[in-house]
Amino acid sequence: MRSEEGSLSGPLTLTNIDNLYCNVGFFGCSGLSIQSGITNHYFSEVEVSKKMLSHSMNKVLLADHDKFNQIALYKTADVSELDVILTDKKTPLDIINKYKHIGIPVINSSSKIKLSTLKD
Repeated sequence: MRSEEGSLSGPLTLTNIDNLYCNVGFFGCSGLSIQSGITNHYFSEVEVSKKMLSHSMNKVLLADHDKFNQIALYKTADVSELDVILTDKKTPLDIINKYKHIGIPVINSSSKIKLSTLKD
C-alpha cells in the first residue's frame, strides 16, 4: 500500500482484480496527452489500472486541469480507451475541444452531466 495515496498494488491486488468487474471504473493519472495517452509516475499502480480498465464497462478518467499536456514516466493506456474525462472548470476550452474532436467526451465541473454518455 502506498499510504500517501491510499493505493494498493502488487501481486495480491492483481490477483484479487481477476474476480472484480464494474459498470463504471474511475481512474486517476499523473499526466494526460492525446499523443502519449494516460501516464503515471508509479509502475505498480499502472499495472493495477491496466487490469481494472479491462474489467470496466465504462472508463472514466479523473484529471484536473494540471494533468492535461503532461507526461509521466509510465503509460497506462491510450486516450482512445476512455469513455469520458471528468475535469475541473479551470481546464481551457481549447483543450476540452481537442478531446471532444477525437470522440472523447469531457465533462467539467460546470457542465451538465449527461449519463447517456455511459454504456448500460
